[in-house]
Amino acid sequence: MKRLGAVLLACAAGALLAPGTASAEADRLGALVISPATGDLDTPIDLVTAGECSRGTTFVVTVDGKGLASERGNLVGATKIDSLGLPRYPGHYVVPVASTLREYLLRSLDRARLSGEYEIAFICRNTLDTQPLQEFVGSLRVDEDGGFTALGPAGGEVRDLVGAEAFDRAEEADRLSREAEMAAVEPEISEPTSSEPAAASGPINADPGQASSGGIEWRAILLVVGAILMLGAAYSWWRGRSRGGGADANADDESVGAAR
Repeated sequence: MKRLGAVLLACAAGALLAPGTASAEADRLGALVISPATGDLDTPIDLVTAGECSRGTTFVVTVDGKGLASERGNLVGATKIDSLGLPRYPGHYVVPVASTLREYLLRSLDRARLSGEYEIAFICRNTLDTQPLQEFVGSLRVDEDGGFTALGPAGGEVRDLVGAEAFDRAEEADRLSREAEMAAVEPEISEPTSSEPAAASGPINADPGQASSGGIEWRAILLVVGAILMLGAAYSWWRGRSRGGGADANADDESVGAAR
């Protein structure tokens, strides 16, 4: 009886452990495209999935390969799938990776240099649960000079993955968004008007007739003043002549009287 009890206990323990071992395997749904497909370890990258998860409410992005420490963090920590917002490409997830590969690998490596192939996985799982449910996987090769190249489907074109129509629609939306942002921050520059140069040199007469009449008035005043001055000069000359003539006549009278 003791021996039978021990066998039953062992079987029960195996049944409890077996699901945990099997659950470590996630259903692979397709490829994970790395964009851009080539670059260096400081190049910002986006990850685009070949589809969407039908299970799980959160996701993580992991990196696996030689030289990485066993106790390493994720490239992208546990994140609500809903936080990705409206899909850029319907039916696909797009994840802009905040940290560069260099930043991640420097804190995750257990040796100074790295090279070789590394697998990046987008893993869907439930909240507060580390069990992977579904995943999209891509791989890249890192050379000794610090450059990387996405391999196989991971290096494919995003346009081919999501379809030309969806890709072009997203690119057009990006272009319009950039133009709107630029228009919002750039100051408005007004076109110079014909009155602006004149304003710099002096006041502007709004009425051209007023300007011409003002000129006529000044000319008339000058003519009147000139005429007055000329009349005054002529009068002075006339008075001088009159006085001179009277003196000569008196002198002639006196000389005639003396002759008498």
